[in-house]
Amino acid sequence: MNNTKHNLLITLYAILVKGKVHYATPRPITLLELLKNFHHIDIHYRWLFQCLTDLEEAGYITRQKRWDPKSLPTIHRLPALLAITIKGTKYLTSGMVEGSRKLYHQMLSWLNRKDHRFPKPQDIYGLQCITSRGGDLKKLGEILPPLTSLSPNRGG
Repeated sequence: MNNTKHNLLITLYAILVKGKVHYATPRPITLLELLKNFHHIDIHYRWLFQCLTDLEEAGYITRQKRWDPKSLPTIHRLPALLAITIKGTKYLTSGMVEGSRKLYHQMLSWLNRKDHRFPKPQDIYGLQCITSRGGDLKKLGEILPPLTSLSPNRGG
């Protein structure tokens, strides 16, 4: 792990500790400013997103994408929910980051309670589950028959 990813993980950890929450929704510009002010790392958006992707693929953080339901019919993206995983807290503990051992034990107790970290799509939108294929296929079936009945007569 390079210096930028290491410091980005520490920055996310500091946001979580200061806010006393288990996930955060920092905007990318906020992360860039925090990295610049506290770690003297000046990077651009593209490298920030690549570092976040690398941390997620390595299993150190999780991201939950969010959308604004009020911005219909256009699509408006909200900042993602970011959380540090147990593997991420182990990494922070091995680096002797202050308070990371306490976070690690809190996460283990959270896992034993079987609580869910992120809200489900139906909690956010108040609709039926968006990912259910059955509902989508049924809606598609309701739309397609009227379209096929309107096909033009191809006979001479």
